[in-house]
Amino acid sequence: MTRTVRTVVLFAAAAVLPGSRLTAQPRPRLLSTAERDSLQRTLQSLGSSLGAPIDIDSVTAGSMTVAAGESSPGLVVRGGNLDVFGTVTGNAIAIRGDVVLHPGGVVRGDAVSLGGVVRSEGAGGTVAGETRIIGGVLAVPPRAVSAIRRTRSSVLLVIGQFCILATIGFGVVLFAPGNLKVVAETIRDGSTRAFLVGLVGQLAFLPLLILGIVALAITLIGILLIPFAVIAFVMGGIGVMVLAFLAVAYVAGEGWLRHRGAQGITERAFELRALVVGLAAVFLLWMVASALVWAGWLGFAVRGLAMMVTWVAVTTGAGATLISRGGTRRVSLLPAPTTALPDDYSWQTPTPVSGVSAARRPTPAPRAPEL
Repeated sequence: MTRTVRTVVLFAAAAVLPGSRLTAQPRPRLLSTAERDSLQRTLQSLGSSLGAPIDIDSVTAGSMTVAAGESSPGLVVRGGNLDVFGTVTGNAIAIRGDVVLHPGGVVRGDAVSLGGVVRSEGAGGTVAGETRIIGGVLAVPPRAVSAIRRTRSSVLLVIGQFCILATIGFGVVLFAPGNLKVVAETIRDGSTRAFLVGLVGQLAFLPLLILGIVALAITLIGILLIPFAVIAFVMGGIGVMVLAFLAVAYVAGEGWLRHRGAQGITERAFELRALVVGLAAVFLLWMVASALVWAGWLGFAVRGLAMMVTWVAVTTGAGATLISRGGTRRVSLLPAPTTALPDDYSWQTPTPVSGVSAARRPTPAPRAPEL
């Protein structure tokens, strides 16, 4: 009897005293059917993105620690943090928790947190794979992209844009050369006026779009046509900008070729060459800006200069396009030359008093009498 009482007292003390070695550990709460299904879908989606399936039975409830000097395969914890002091040979995943990288900690796979963060403590550890944050804040900066890769991507982007515009320009020269020439002539006749008209057109673009939508919204049929009208209006604006840019490039290339005295080629070949030369001249500044993307403020300044030059060119070309109605109406902005008087009135002499006074009109010499 005494032994039984002693055992009961020891178990009661173990349950009450927190420092006892027999303190009971809390058992993880069992998941309901809905929670398990939701977790299963989350793991399936996550496994698809990682390229490796994740079994729901491999998920550990609560926090988990990989001690220094220890190595563990891929780990998944739910409702707690995953502290990495040692090495995780696979992926380190925390659901509704944080992945904490301590000094010396290594994750050879990906570090993923759903609803938490991936953060470093002290000097932090290393992640060989990717750091992914879903529904949280990225606390570990991603691996920086090298300057060479950034420069290469920027240069390739500029080359791609040049090729697209050159292809469109070839189509315009082949199928609508008259429109391009009329817009180019309008630019040469009065670039200042064309720039001002293009500036007004840019400022009026959005108000005109809103006014058109309001006008269509008056009737039921108009309401149905609003999406198509908006798309058509925007596409028309893009078309004007493209034609404007090509016309400015054509003017620049034509001027350079005529200065160099290009001869011995057909008119169509001259037009294509002028367009390519003009586009190359405009994109040369963008190419320099792309090559200096790593140069900090210098690259930013060159890019700003390229944007300004392009905007002025497009605005001028857009104004010329609007003045000439898309290159369908030839409008000369230069003063008309004075018309010379016909030969029949060349004998009249203008005077400041009465306008034109009749001078002696020359008469032909008398003909010799016929014998």
